[in-house]
Amino acid sequence: MDRDPPMNPAAHDVAWKEAVAWGAASGALVGIARIASRRMSSGAYRSLRS
Repeated sequence: MDRDPPMNPAAHDVAWKEAVAWGAASGALVGIARIASRRMSSGAYRSLRS
């Protein structure tokens, strides 16, 4: 995206499209980070148990 994320997505000067796009993008990144951390931690746990 060309602009920085809005500080307050609920502000009247922020378009719905922009607020939803930033919300979806940040949610996807958080989800990917959670999956990666779980996979790495379970792999480390398995290697310690072996």
